[in-house]
Amino acid sequence: RHWLLLDNPLGAATKLAAALEHLGASTSILETAQFLRNEMSADKSADAIVLLAPLTVGSNATLADTQRLLAEVAATASKLAEASIYTPAKTQIWVVTRGTQSTHGEPVSNFLGAGFWGLLASVANEYPDLRAGCLDLPAEPMSEEADMLAGFLCISSSEPRVALRRGGFYVPRLNRFNSDSVSATPALTHQLGSGVAGASEGFELSQRVPGAFDSLELITAWRRPPLDD
Repeated sequence: RHWLLLDNPLGAATKLAAALEHLGASTSILETAQFLRNEMSADKSADAIVLLAPLTVGSNATLADTQRLLAEVAATASKLAEASIYTPAKTQIWVVTRGTQSTHGEPVSNFLGAGFWGLLASVANEYPDLRAGCLDLPAEPMSEEADMLAGFLCISSSEPRVALRRGGFYVPRLNRFNSDSVSATPALTHQLGSGVAGASEGFELSQRVPGAFDSLELITAWRRPPLDD
């Protein structure tokens, strides 16, 4: 199989390409902007595309930077869908994030990066032929993660949402709820926007002006007690 790796943050594409080639695959590395300009002429035969730019979205990322990368991912998916009109639909698209998913109850450290999972869920619904999927790496990089990532990609798994951790790969499943396994966690205390700090159970994304992306802001989310019947 031929893999097209888009963007190379901190050498991630270089390491992944070496691991894929060690397993017998061929690879190409391009910048997303270059891919969007070249009408796919150079890598039209790619069997799968891995978008690595979301790895640059971390705890210090800005909303503007995240929005720009989300737009690039959406443009890439749209371009691939348009190309499938002229060629057999065979290309799979993967987006790689870091620290956006919890596997053992650990806190999510990258809530902005989690937006790529929501976007790819929409892409999967709009363009099912692309077989869009997300792979999440641990918040703390592992020395062997490029080899683990390449090994997973080469097995052609049908799982669209996967978290790679030191103990292996994790996928979402529905399980019977067990209240004994849920431990109490301290409430968050944060000051944001209103100037009043208080205990809450998290935050929610609010939009002050409908349709204006620059009006998005995080506000404290308060849990409402259940109403009496």
